[in-house]
Amino acid sequence: MKTKAIGTHLIADFFGSENDDSILYIKKALKEAIEKAGATLLLIKTHKFYPQGVSAFALIAESHVSIYSWPEFEYMAIDVFSSGQKINLPKIIEVLEKKFKPTKVKVKKLKRGEMVI
Repeated sequence: MKTKAIGTHLIADFFGSENDDSILYIKKALKEAIEKAGATLLLIKTHKFYPQGVSAFALIAESHVSIYSWPEFEYMAIDVFSSGQKINLPKIIEVLEKKFKPTKVKVKKLKRGEMVI
């Protein structure tokens, strides 16, 4: 039986990251990762929590990339979803890993809208 998925969703956990409380750094890292993956950036929205933490959401033509940071737990949650076959989703995680330098990374890959064809 052959299956096909509508999209791919990568879910990454970064532990022990650097620069995880800077909106400017996170925005630059998102832009670079999206560009290097061959995706089309439409907009980035961010929110700074006090005393710490950042939420960042990048809308891309192919879907989205989001980053949520909890500096107090040295943890970042990253989601990358795309229905486009032309972009390199793992490249986004790879670039973000280089930018934030986590000591531990866990990545899960989900097939969204998987169906029998």
